[in-house]
Amino acid sequence: MCLILVPFVADLIAQYGTGWASNPDLKWGVAATNLVDTTSEPKDTDWVTDPELTPGTLNVPWRLGTTGQQQNPSAGIDTLYTGLDAASPTSNSSETAVIPTAQGDSWSAQDDALIGASFGYFNPTIDNFVTNVNGQGNSISDFYQLIPTSATGNAPVIGKFELNSNGTFEFVAVPEPSSMGLMGVGFLSLIGMVVLRRRRSVLV
Repeated sequence: MCLILVPFVADLIAQYGTGWASNPDLKWGVAATNLVDTTSEPKDTDWVTDPELTPGTLNVPWRLGTTGQQQNPSAGIDTLYTGLDAASPTSNSSETAVIPTAQGDSWSAQDDALIGASFGYFNPTIDNFVTNVNGQGNSISDFYQLIPTSATGNAPVIGKFELNSNGTFEFVAVPEPSSMGLMGVGFLSLIGMVVLRRRRSVLV
């Protein structure tokens, strides 16, 4: 499965200027969670990105955790929905919003709650720099599904996100039927958790 999102370059330019694609301070990430049990995913299942530091090569995979371990990052990610639900869309798109970093339910407030680990769990970070591939707004992050378990091991990769210099954002799924339960939580709602930020500014 390949999903190419409508370019939101107008919002990127409005927030970060025409040079956004070569801005070494601008980062992005994707996160989602499930705070209720469903038939396909248990409570506190998380979906998060992991930057490919070397394009085409997986970074150190995220590790699976127990429900007790994953409930804190799940709560932090869920808090982002509060900010998104209350936010007004930008003039360029009905799918994006700008949320002040000082706001308690902003990406920065939750992602940086514990310095050195995104949402206090993903170490060091789920965020990727927009210039990671070639310095011109191309970067790739792998997308992991973390279902709580008492077993140890790495979380499975279910796809990858690519941000391109023209502002398009593409998701390519790993063709593994068992991981397509992601659809059960509403895949398009996960896209709403895409966040870009420069230092402490956020574009959700």
